[in-house]
Amino acid sequence: MNSGEFRRRGKEMVDFVADYLEGIEGRQVYPDVEPGYLRPLIPTSAPEEPDTFEDILNDVEKIIMPGAASPACTELETVMMDWLGKMLKLPEAFLAGQVGEGGGVIQGSASEATLMALLAARTKVVRRLQAASPGLTQGAIMEKLVAYSSDQAHSSVERAGLIGGVKLKVIPSDGKFAMRASALQEVLERDKAEGLIPFFLVATLGTTSCCSFDNLLEVGPICNEENMWLHIDAAYAGSSFICPEFRHLLNGVEFPLQMNFLDISWVPGVASQGRPVAQMAFVLNICGVTLCRLLQPNSAGPTPPQSSEPGYRYPMLVFTLHPDDCSLADDPPFTTSCWESGAITVVPGTTTRLAYHLQILITTHQQQSRHSLRTRLADSFNFNPHKWLLVNFDCSAMWVKKRTDLIGAFKLDPLYLKHSHQDSGLITDYRHWQLPLGRRFRSLKMWFVFRMYGVKGLQAYIRKHVRLAHEFECLVRQDPRFEICAEVTLGLVCFRLKGSNKLNEDLLERINSAKKIHLVPCHLRDKFVLRFAICSRFVELTHVQQSWEHIRQLTTDLLRAQRD
Repeated sequence: MNSGEFRRRGKEMVDFVADYLEGIEGRQVYPDVEPGYLRPLIPTSAPEEPDTFEDILNDVEKIIMPGAASPACTELETVMMDWLGKMLKLPEAFLAGQVGEGGGVIQGSASEATLMALLAARTKVVRRLQAASPGLTQGAIMEKLVAYSSDQAHSSVERAGLIGGVKLKVIPSDGKFAMRASALQEVLERDKAEGLIPFFLVATLGTTSCCSFDNLLEVGPICNEENMWLHIDAAYAGSSFICPEFRHLLNGVEFPLQMNFLDISWVPGVASQGRPVAQMAFVLNICGVTLCRLLQPNSAGPTPPQSSEPGYRYPMLVFTLHPDDCSLADDPPFTTSCWESGAITVVPGTTTRLAYHLQILITTHQQQSRHSLRTRLADSFNFNPHKWLLVNFDCSAMWVKKRTDLIGAFKLDPLYLKHSHQDSGLITDYRHWQLPLGRRFRSLKMWFVFRMYGVKGLQAYIRKHVRLAHEFECLVRQDPRFEICAEVTLGLVCFRLKGSNKLNEDLLERINSAKKIHLVPCHLRDKFVLRFAICSRFVELTHVQQSWEHIRQLTTDLLRAQRD
């Protein structure tokens, strides 16, 4: 939408509002629609291509106004969060859908989302420990609770700990400024030895300082093993996950179960009529029940990898599954064949993680049914569409794996807030999902943006910014006076003038005092670093090039002044 169309559409919206106010006496004060009316009226996912403004505005009158402000305000938010979750390819458990246990909510900021997650996690662990030991007081538990984050996490995480009244410990990051399993495990073991209770971890995807990414695939399983709430803060970087080429940065939001190869033996197989067959010893531990079966001769198996040795080889595997992950514990004896889908390489005598692609083919009473080994999910995930997805502030998207974790921590129902549908199970009361009771119709702007741009338009916007950031990176690398200080992954470039911190502080002072561009610095270890972020919807390559020439000229002036 160019400025001319923006003026025209803006005037049309003023007319729309004025017409509404003039005819307000003819409208009902309470809607006729029933809870759940809205979802069947709109598509299940965001459009790939842009819609016209006329179509959107017509839908406002046809779909939104009959339920404005209730239940349209609530129901559109639920659907928009599902739209956005599908754009990110979030695990289905995070989506509300029709019958899901999870769901999304629009918070005001990532700071609020982190605080809500921490408070929900705190309530959950206190109740769990008190259920196991009724004599424990909340105070006795609270003084031992510990939350964790990387040393690169945003300051809002520390603030959440202060508000929540719990200890927060910082995990040192590695050479790429990422939190890794070894550092986390070391701190956890030390704290548990001291009688402390780890309960909450914030993993950051796209840190504020340098856009680094904590290793979810490593820390996720640790959180599962330690029964800790895992909250993912992707405030800036999360928008990029709508692009397939950046979706891998979210890998680990659904982290794999642990699979221990406790006893692996190889059983040779033979080929018959071009189909591999085998005898395979298979030990399966489900919910603490160990089942061991031997496949019968001539059972068809998968095509194995080529081997220089005669015959085919299949491993004996030992799995330990969480009760939530498989419904086979009460099944009759069965035979099982197992294969990998290329996601992992099985090496005898090693311990690895079971990739979620792995499937088990269960044959019970000659009835075949396919059971997925489901992975564990992070407990909550958050990013800010108002940062990089063209949605105006404020709009911070938060999803939870189990909405009852939030509702159970914050639900209060005084008489003046009760309504006829609150116990029907048909509606979402977002007042139980957030700090304030009141809330704005923030999903409406999401609906407009998603439809005005389409998924492809939003992807193009993200890709353009990333491309421009790499253009700036190339310019920096061509000047031997400068150095790149962190890997450039998205739209942020961390760089500095080779030399002292004082030299770079002086350069930043000159850059910001000139008021042509504005840079915000950071510290990476002991280095004072400048940050160049691609932010504007209107930025073009010429702006990046002009900015770099401006920085180069100010650098030349600074170095000349120092020599003189």
